[in-house]
Amino acid sequence: MDTYNSDSEQKSMQTSMHKSMHYLGNVKISSAGVNLSLFNDAPFVGFPLKIYLETYPSYPGFDIVLVYTRDGFSTLTKRQFVYLPDKRRLSNPNNALYAVEIPPHELNTYDTFEWWIEAFDGNKISYYSNYGNNFRFRPRKIQFFSPHLEYAKIILPQECIINALPEPLVIEKEQKKEHEDKIVSHEVRVSIAVPGITDRYYPNNEDRFVAASIAIKAEAYSDIFSGVPDKEFLSFPLSFRSQKDGKFEYAWNLQPVLICNPKPGRYSYKIRFSSDGENWYWLGTQEGPLGGRDRAIIIK
Repeated sequence: MDTYNSDSEQKSMQTSMHKSMHYLGNVKISSAGVNLSLFNDAPFVGFPLKIYLETYPSYPGFDIVLVYTRDGFSTLTKRQFVYLPDKRRLSNPNNALYAVEIPPHELNTYDTFEWWIEAFDGNKISYYSNYGNNFRFRPRKIQFFSPHLEYAKIILPQECIINALPEPLVIEKEQKKEHEDKIVSHEVRVSIAVPGITDRYYPNNEDRFVAASIAIKAEAYSDIFSGVPDKEFLSFPLSFRSQKDGKFEYAWNLQPVLICNPKPGRYSYKIRFSSDGENWYWLGTQEGPLGGRDRAIIIK
């Protein structure tokens, strides 16, 4: 990475290549596992920004740099693109793929980020710069809205009865023994709205799962994982279920907890969300930085 004053003489790029670059394009950006639009999106604070591009011919030696400023051109920073031998990402198998990553500490909500790409093939410099206007964005924070809890009692895999989440949630451990050929389980479901993530179109389930797992950390936080009421509180990740109506739905399946045979009693829990694993948005009897009082699970 090179950083220099904009009024200083720029270093000349040197290369020993002899192949001409005929194509530079198909630039894509990704933040927090979400593929973003070059023109209508901004990356998320707390996550690296990844930029991909393609060249033709498929040659790993082109000298390609990302040039950007965060302070209105008082300084410019250059980061070198790295060749990636990953043909799966290519729009054309005859192209070459390059990528560069901007670390999270350089992405702040108070910076206006302006950038373009320069590529040198030994003969000429090519630019990718939004037709000379450069690309601009201001990084944004991930914000959590409208969490909603539901309770699902699963008697058989194909039969699911969903009711409003009771408070407290009472579980009869003897239910497991009602029928040897049936599975009696309990599942707490939570849906969360995160603008820019949960309301986005994903072309496939893999991209959707990556966004739900990387951009959003969803956990249950409870003393039930210790197996004894009022003992140590531990966290456990929720399972991503689906995307619906602009929200992601997660689930906490209590069946594995019951198999561990926790002692009878009253346990406390909350559901929590985070984008960085440090700052949490809580959902108990209320929602927000504290989440109100703990909810309860009673094991009989």
